[in-house]
Amino acid sequence: MKFDLNVIKNNKLFIFLLLPLIVLMFLIDNKDSKNKIVQTVNNNYESGTGRLVINEVMASNKGAFIDKDGNCYDWVELYNGTNHSINLKNYGLSDTKSDKVKWIFPDVEIEKHGYLVIYLTKTKKEGLYANFSLKSEGGENLVLRAPSGDIVDKIKTVNVPRNNSMIRDKNNKWTTTAEITPGFNNNEQGRKDYLESIVKEDKSLLITEVLPSNKGNFVYNDLMPGYIEITNTSNKDIKLSDYYISNDVYRPYMYQLEKKTLKPNEIYLLFTDKLNKDNHASFDLSNKNGEIYLAKKNVVVNKLVYKDLPNGVSLKYSDGKYLESIDITPGLPNTIVGKRALERLIGDKKDLVINEVMNSNYKYLEQNGGKYYDWIELYNNSDNTINLGEYSLTEQKDDYNSKLPNIKLKSKEYIVFMASGNSKLSNSKYSHLDFKLSNLDSLYLYHNRIIVDSIFIYNIPKGYSYGRSTTGGRYYFKAPTPNKANSKTGVLDVSYAPIFSIDSGKYDNVKALDITLKSSGNIYYTLDGTKPSKNSKKYTGPIRITKNTTIKAISYSPLSAPSEVITKNYIINEKHTLPVLSLTINERDFNILNSNPNSDIEKSAHVELVGDKANFNIDCGIKIFGGDSRNLAKKSFALKFRKKYGGILKQKVFDNRDAYEYSTLVLRSGSQDMTGSMFKDELVTSILDDYGTLDVQANKPIVLYVNNKYYGIYYIREKIDEEFIKNHYSVTKGTTNIVRIDNDVTSGSSSSLTSLKNYIVSHDLSSNAIYKEVEKRLDIDNYIDLWVAQIYSNDYDIRNVRMFNNPNIDNGKIKMIAYDFDFAFEQYPENFFTWMTDPSGMGYFRIDNKILVNLFKNDRFKKRFLERLRYNLKYVWNHKNVMTNYNRYYKLISKEIKRDHERWNISLSSWQSKCNQIYSFLNNRNYRIKMQAKSFFNLSDYEYKKYFES
Repeated sequence: MKFDLNVIKNNKLFIFLLLPLIVLMFLIDNKDSKNKIVQTVNNNYESGTGRLVINEVMASNKGAFIDKDGNCYDWVELYNGTNHSINLKNYGLSDTKSDKVKWIFPDVEIEKHGYLVIYLTKTKKEGLYANFSLKSEGGENLVLRAPSGDIVDKIKTVNVPRNNSMIRDKNNKWTTTAEITPGFNNNEQGRKDYLESIVKEDKSLLITEVLPSNKGNFVYNDLMPGYIEITNTSNKDIKLSDYYISNDVYRPYMYQLEKKTLKPNEIYLLFTDKLNKDNHASFDLSNKNGEIYLAKKNVVVNKLVYKDLPNGVSLKYSDGKYLESIDITPGLPNTIVGKRALERLIGDKKDLVINEVMNSNYKYLEQNGGKYYDWIELYNNSDNTINLGEYSLTEQKDDYNSKLPNIKLKSKEYIVFMASGNSKLSNSKYSHLDFKLSNLDSLYLYHNRIIVDSIFIYNIPKGYSYGRSTTGGRYYFKAPTPNKANSKTGVLDVSYAPIFSIDSGKYDNVKALDITLKSSGNIYYTLDGTKPSKNSKKYTGPIRITKNTTIKAISYSPLSAPSEVITKNYIINEKHTLPVLSLTINERDFNILNSNPNSDIEKSAHVELVGDKANFNIDCGIKIFGGDSRNLAKKSFALKFRKKYGGILKQKVFDNRDAYEYSTLVLRSGSQDMTGSMFKDELVTSILDDYGTLDVQANKPIVLYVNNKYYGIYYIREKIDEEFIKNHYSVTKGTTNIVRIDNDVTSGSSSSLTSLKNYIVSHDLSSNAIYKEVEKRLDIDNYIDLWVAQIYSNDYDIRNVRMFNNPNIDNGKIKMIAYDFDFAFEQYPENFFTWMTDPSGMGYFRIDNKILVNLFKNDRFKKRFLERLRYNLKYVWNHKNVMTNYNRYYKLISKEIKRDHERWNISLSSWQSKCNQIYSFLNNRNYRIKMQAKSFFNLSDYEYKKYFES
């Protein structure tokens, strides 16, 4: 685009009219920026700030800044940019366009490079208090005049949001900002200096408890507000109205506390529900991440910043620190006395109540074929029979539609509902609900749209239930009592888990680590991987570690359930290039597993992944995993994340998977490739994962330590089961059939596969009509791609190939899962095409190949096979792609293989030899396959070129 300068010169009027429109468009375009340029100084006065200027203006002060007496006025800041101080006596300040000066400065000096704040009060007042104010909507001229009447500086105000100011920036442009700096430079350092200037800690009045988000913790006047609890910790009476509270450091004076005197140790409770009346703040608190500021006059005396606080969890002040808790005591001491008092306040409701819940059930109320579900117990605490159909029980606040069944519950009777997530599982004994319970959850009980009870669930110890006492308080019960009165031996609280000063990880180039622990109770710990108890070593000071160490710690507090065991693993000076998975298990249990490789024994353990962005730290079960590899020295393992250990693993383990929940992961040892390259299967499946149509297991190479002892190179893998299909296709569990190629059933049934085989064997596949029927039942392209992968890799151990189908995936077609390529890249069989179509079956085990053999009787299938072979060799198994992946795995493993082979007494030269063999195989494979395909399909030269050279 070109601009004609003459046209511009000849259209001055147009430019004059256009300029304001451009400025307006600029303002609109910048409406979402934090600091918006609202005007450029162009007032024919000396430019820059090397003079006396108006520097900052606030025209709508509603709690951002106050004077020394605690009064909240609009204000103007001046800046002296000269190199000498200026006496402002008889200078004038005005908000008018005329020469009239509204307010005259008293005898006051502004130092060189100094700032001065003038309050705009509308009334006459001694000091730096001007007798006029500014309109919040802007549009006024603010003028600073010298005693001579000359204009020193002036600006035109604009509409600025409440508690925001106009500031002059370093480029002499005016912007709006929420980050005010009265008395300081309008830059990042000035903001930092300003915030430091208004903070002066004084714990006479202290924030002692905060609940930012009420998730059914308690009901107050039919509402569920959050709250801030403030305690007079001094020995003097405190006048509350001298204090302000806020959720924003730039607006610390948003809410002035009521006119009330707080005596020593007296507690004041402020609800954060925006009702803006006595003990109801004009603001609410941010969930999870937020801040609270308590100010006395113009100084912040107490602040609390919270991060990653789960919704529904409170922060309680104890022994000089804030700790997370659901055991709230709003307006009451954070002690046992306070908890007892809360019970009396809650009272004994004469209605249907939530009496007991269990969210980690693995041994109570067995049903539906040996399964266990979380449960909720309701109790009729009224004197009348209640129709449950009039009540709603839900996890969602204000959900009145989740009606309970029309069951009559007599006075003082109990009823238990299963929180399985599937009401279709209901049976003659128990009704099931369409939601599940998690570790952090809320339950609301409504009657005619009015909330009658609620309960907040968080961090209930494994095997415990949580419920109501006869006096109304909430207790943790070590021995749950579904369908019965709750035990009288429950505890009110759970001990705070120990906090470690240094997190788990790989620490190289260190001499030692000194680990300190914190908790409100007594801490006991172990260093041998065993679970700590009161009989373990008591923590009294820093734990110094100089070698690989696992620290397990537990906390005990009076009248509380013990805390969860916190496990931290420290890998010292090992210099691994791969992430480290640390497994801790009782040595005797681990020996039992290894001594019984063909059993289904499962033992409890703990695993932690460090040195990876998918780090996790969790209790689990562990079993030997695999087929023939179970009898090898270096065994594979399955990690089981069950309720009895603490629940499923919630972590995005693999970068190329969206799944965030796992009940099983596999630790693969290299299996039958353990003495070979250690990456055959991972190489093949990774190539298919990136480019193919087949489902394969994701993998993550790691180094395994067992009880702090080096164990070798392993791979974290997905397990081929219903969860695998659920994660890949977003279908529900219980709907998928998975069958091994030799008809061994993994889940569901083999009826679909059996039916397909019977149909193929009993019909003439040369008929296209018959072939079309097969196409409806079998994903042909997916099926061919599996065989192309087997052909390319020349892997003859195909017993572990899986076939699956689900009615909600591609109309229930059977699909393939590529699996187990430990015997890939070998020279046998010489020609995989003839090997896989042997009429007597495939290989030593004579694996049934009737589907494949009969499909090759159909010309359309042959043509499609050649088309998919061409596509796969060109885009999936092309030489560049294959070698790129080979080099990636070779590089990863080469840095760790020496130590692995030393651990398992394997020759390092044999590893290099195997890698060289694979390298040579891959360099020639595409050509060999094409030649074999030409022979197998009896292709003419023209057909060969069509498929493989075009």
